[in-house]
Amino acid sequence: MNNLAKNNRFLPIIGIVLILIGYFYLTYETFKLNEKRDLLQTDIARFTKEIAKLEAIKARLTTEIKAADSIRKIQNTIILKSADPQTVQKGIELNKKITNPESTFFTRTNADQTNLQLATQFEAEGYRYLFARDVENAIKAFIKSENSYNSFHQVYEISNYLTLNKKKLAVKDSPFWKEAYREIYTQFSWKMPENIQTQLKDHAK
Repeated sequence: MNNLAKNNRFLPIIGIVLILIGYFYLTYETFKLNEKRDLLQTDIARFTKEIAKLEAIKARLTTEIKAADSIRKIQNTIILKSADPQTVQKGIELNKKITNPESTFFTRTNADQTNLQLATQFEAEGYRYLFARDVENAIKAFIKSENSYNSFHQVYEISNYLTLNKKKLAVKDSPFWKEAYREIYTQFSWKMPENIQTQLKDHAK
């Protein structure tokens, strides 16, 4: 009986020790979680900056592509009309346009002219036409989206892809449509809405 009483005296002490051990363990685990959280926040901040840089590079490259596209179109027009007596004058105009090129279909939007809402609206319209297999109107809608907000998602690249393959997509039951859906999803899905990605996958099957 005396031994039992002695043992019972140690129970509160054991309980306190266990509580302290648990407390220190939880404190240590909390410290580790906070440390991981801080590291993750640092990584997120770094990735956000990198994404912003990539978007700036994409915008610059898109502008350069537009300039090259404009120059090519102008040059082709002059070559086709080389017998025209006004060729010399057109050459002068070409030099002026090389300095400040504007695409036949695309325009470079100034910061105060951008309209994100319109770009989003026309992008959605472009996808509706795309899934309806209406390549002509899909191209027009994607061009309108790009002109509303330059470098918006990858509408510029999608419109160019559709333009290059317009003949293959002229017929609605063309088997090339599935390939086009697959190509657009795999190559031009930067910031593409998730529901559109899902639909493209389904249409590519």
